[in-house]
Amino acid sequence: MVLMSAMSDLCQPEILRAVVESLRVGLYMVDRDRRIVLWNDGAEHITGYLRQDVIGKCCNDRLPNQGGHLVHVLCDAAASPLNQAMQEGKPREAYIFLQHKLGHRIPVHVWAVPIRNSHGGVVGAAETFEEEYHHAMTDPTRRAENLAVHRCLDLSCDVPNHIFTRSHLREHLAIFAEHGLPFGVLCVSVQEFQRIRSTCGRPGAEAVLRMVVGTVKHYLGPGDFIGRWAENEFLALLSGCAQSELEEVSKSVKTIVEQTEIEWWGDRFKASVSVERSMVQTGDTIESLLKRVEQSSDSSSASTPDQNATGSG
Repeated sequence: MVLMSAMSDLCQPEILRAVVESLRVGLYMVDRDRRIVLWNDGAEHITGYLRQDVIGKCCNDRLPNQGGHLVHVLCDAAASPLNQAMQEGKPREAYIFLQHKLGHRIPVHVWAVPIRNSHGGVVGAAETFEEEYHHAMTDPTRRAENLAVHRCLDLSCDVPNHIFTRSHLREHLAIFAEHGLPFGVLCVSVQEFQRIRSTCGRPGAEAVLRMVVGTVKHYLGPGDFIGRWAENEFLALLSGCAQSELEEVSKSVKTIVEQTEIEWWGDRFKASVSVERSMVQTGDTIESLLKRVEQSSDSSSASTPDQNATGSG
């Protein structure tokens, strides 16, 4: 009797709703018209959107982010798991990249289930989502293999090569021109690279480059990008950032890289780097943006992209 009484207390609707609302796993529910009726704490934490931003709106509505631009949240396609669960009456799952309110992309695993009434009819759907960093599609090794297959990988540094990096930059410019989504550019240049190569040979010089780019990669966010630009340069693109954030990342990257060292045949090496930066501006082309990046510091070490050094592998 005591157990039944306890179960009865715990199963009260207001208690169950409070539990659902406080889960750290993202959860939202929609009615038959895909209008959002529940948006829990986990959904707020993962997406950056608060309840008041989304409750009452359709899940494929465009919502304002902090910069005043418009972005999709989750079900922006007819083939999304939520739509399929409602149409087919069966659970569906997928791995997708969700766009955070601040603009960066987050890999998530989503699981959608239909909601039925007492007669068995589908009256809505619920979907949970969690950040997912270890699935094959987001695994760094798997990504590198895919880039290598399509000749888009710089094999010496295990990052996208110059050609792919240029295409990625062009894509960012197109998105900015159409939607106004801001981004910043960092150019990380290894100083005295020719001296390093003459001192410890090409393998040693490449080891220094891998040390630099590996350090920067682990500092950048999951929605950011870094690729090879020239013999001694890497280009990083920071999505959805502000000027102050770009400045902070620029200073931090320089400090962190120059505190890192590697051992090569008994000698220890540190890399001195310059980090130039600029925010995208209206009307920018690749050339105008990169010219402003180069002019952002007196220690700029601009060099012409060398396809032999940044080959597609």
